[in-house]
Formats: sequence, C-alpha cells, structure tokens
Amino acid sequence: MKFALVGALVFLGCADPAPRDLRSLVQQGDLYLDRESMRPYAGPVYRFFGGDSMRVEFNGTLKDGLLHGSYEDHRPTAVEENSGIYETGTYLHGLKEGPFELHYPSHQLRGRGTYVRGRENGPYESFHENGQLRSRATYLDGRLEGTLESFYENGQLSERSTYRNGQWEGLFESYFPNGQVRAKGSYAPGLDMFGEGRQVPTETGLWEYYLQDGRLLEKGSYYLGARCGVWLSPNSRTALVDQVTHPPCPERGG
Repeated sequence: MKFALVGALVFLGCADPAPRDLRSLVQQGDLYLDRESMRPYAGPVYRFFGGDSMRVEFNGTLKDGLLHGSYEDHRPTAVEENSGIYETGTYLHGLKEGPFELHYPSHQLRGRGTYVRGRENGPYESFHENGQLRSRATYLDGRLEGTLESFYENGQLSERSTYRNGQWEGLFESYFPNGQVRAKGSYAPGLDMFGEGRQVPTETGLWEYYLQDGRLLEKGSYYLGARCGVWLSPNSRTALVDQVTHPPCPERGG
C-alpha cells in the first residue's frame, strides 16, 4: 500500500513532539535513543521504504525508547514481499501484544490473530480477498500446533494437515477444488538433513493419490520420505493393477 508521509501524520494525529524517522535514532536492540542526548526517546515515529520518502513502511509510538501502543507495519514478517499487505496491532513495552490484523491493499481483511509477548498464540484465521476463509490454525508460543486447514476461494477445503512444534507431523489430506480427495497420508520427523539439529518432516506409512474424478491413481508406503515395498496403480487401459516394487519397507519398530 502506498501513501505519503501526510497519511502517517494523520494516523498519528497532532501529537507533540513531531514524528521522528526511526533511522534518525540510535537503535540498541529493541531500544531507540535520541542521537544527541543518548536517552530513550518518546514520541511518534515512522520509517520509509528505503530511500522513498513518499512511502511509509512503518509508523507507531515509542515510550521510554520502546515501541508502545498502536502500530501500522507495511512490511510484516512472513508475508510476501511487495504484496502490499500490511499489519495493524499494538506494542507493549517493545513487544507485540494482543489482537492483530493483516489487510490487503484494498483494506479487506487478510488475517487476524493474537500476540502474547511478541509471539503468536491461539487461533489464527486468514481470508481470501473475496472474503472467503483462506486458512485457520492454532499457534503455541509462535509455532503452529495442531490442525491447519487451507481453503480455495470457492470455500472448498484444499488441505488439512497436522503440526507439532511448528513442523508437519501426523495426518495429511489434500483436495481438488471439486471436493475430491487428491492425496492422503502421514508425515513424521525425518533426518537432520542440514546438520542443524532440526528434523525435516518426511512422508511415512501408507499414502494414497487420486484423480480429480475420484479414481485411485496409486498407493503405497513411504519410509523416511522414500517409497518402499509394492506400489499399486490401476491401469485404465487394461483394467488391471500395475505394480512397482521398491526396496522393502523396514519392519515397524526396526
């Protein structure tokens, strides 16, 4: 969303002192200091997009050098760059706190949730620009936890997945726009692929894939994300079931 600095001043009102550019202050972590006195600054603040003095990226208020009170952020984290989506909410002593909303450039609601001490907690919902539900999920201490559901613009369920500690783990289902099942199976913690102590979720156990008309495309098992055992695939030309044999699946618990 593009708007001039005048718009930011209207948002902030006729506060005294005059709004300050955050980049004119000295930042030490979350603390902002007046460059001359080196004391925590208090008052309305803003920040431009790079060197574009006609586009405000952020506006809010500092109290004792920390962001405090309502804010409007036009470059929120975890949102597509240059999408125009912006976030509104409240800071409490330097941390986001309480309800927040995301909006499309049209000002249509994009999403809403809650921050607790700077991290998302509780239910979160997002919406397509036509107002239809886009997704719904639950956060725990900033990470996805439990069921995440995504929806097409027509309101039809697109995916249903399960998260634990912010990662896929458990049942997964995806659907075509007409409501037919596209795929279903499960995810499990896999190997530490990058040596970071973080396991990458991988397909595990039985998976089934379907065509848009509801016919089975193929089914079989995974182990650590690799196909194993016999995979079956109905052959529409011969009315037989094709089989592809992969390395054997390890025994459960082996």
